[in-house]
Formats: sequence, C-alpha cells, structure tokens
Amino acid sequence: MQGLTVRTSASLSQVLRPLKQSLDEAWWYLGGSGVHLPAVDVPTPALPSDKSPNGIERWKQQNADWLSAVDRQLNEYANWVDDEAGYRVGIPGWYSRYVDRADSCWVIYFACRGINIIPRQTLELIDAFCEDGDDWFGDASKWQLPDDVLLVCRDVDGAYWDLFFRHDRDADTVRQHLQNMDDTTFSVFIAPPSAATIPDGESSP
Repeated sequence: MQGLTVRTSASLSQVLRPLKQSLDEAWWYLGGSGVHLPAVDVPTPALPSDKSPNGIERWKQQNADWLSAVDRQLNEYANWVDDEAGYRVGIPGWYSRYVDRADSCWVIYFACRGINIIPRQTLELIDAFCEDGDDWFGDASKWQLPDDVLLVCRDVDGAYWDLFFRHDRDADTVRQHLQNMDDTTFSVFIAPPSAATIPDGESSP
C-alpha cells in the first residue's frame, strides 16, 4: 500500500474526489464510529424545563413535528448502514452521502471491495484486527489486511489524514489531484518510531 499524509482544511470527499465512483461502490468498515447529521428543517426546540414524566410527555406533544423529522433522518441513515455483526458498515452509497459527516478525530475507516453482497469475511478479518487496538502511527502497508481492502483512512487527532491505497494508480491519481488544491500539503507516509518518542506538548508529524 502507498501512504500519503494529508494536511488540509478541505473535506475528505474533496481530497478523494477522483476516486468518488469506486469509493461509493465500496463497503466501509466504520467500527463503532458514527456521523453528525445536519439539523433538520424544523427548528430545534429548547429542552423541556419540566423534566417530570408529565412534563416530558407535554414537550413531546408540543414538538411532535421536530421529533418526527429527526426520526425520518435517522431512519434514512439506517438504510445506508449495516450493523448486524456488532460493528457498523457503510453500504455502497454511504460514502457520497455521509463521509463528510462521519466522525473525524482518532478514527480509522476501511473501504473494501465487494460485488453485490457484503464482503463479510473481509469485514470480520478487519474487525478482528481492530480488536487488538488501533495503530495510530504505524505503516498500514505492514498490516495484515485482506486484499479486498482498497483504502485505509486514518485521522490523527483531527490534525491530518493518513491515506493508504491498495493500488498505486489510485495513490498517484490522488497525489496529482492534491497538487491543485489550495491550503493542502501532503507527503509520502513515513511512520515515526513510536508515539512514545513524541515529546509532551508536540503533535505527531
């Protein structure tokens, strides 16, 4: 896998724009991470001042439209996520709809190839790998990942993305794309020896 460290104010979808179609066809191992959905069209009500059972019930009745809108939004999101195995998986179509709303601080996402059906064996192997603890500074090219893993996206402390590509052509395409993006710097990933070598008060490279 080729690795790129990317520092940018742009969204992840902007960084990976040349690969949009293939990534939207992928299955995304999200682990336990979620998304921050936008506010619904109905104005958000104030929290109930009366927190007794009767007060809560009155608040629900008074804000039934808002609650209904939130439920519709959550139900729509559920259409694009599989959680039957105890971990979350974004199904094909999840990427273009939700990647920019996904959690983006100390997270690792895996995009996996799958044809028509969920690649459960690949996802189970990733889940077992993640159970050993996330490697925040290691080189993903040295991880024992299934060949169906096309891309690994790792966010370190909300400061930068480490992107690891299964195919050199994808890495080259994104690298060329980044050269034309403002407020964006990138480098070929080189892992530091360990997180323990980073002095207090300093961020990782």
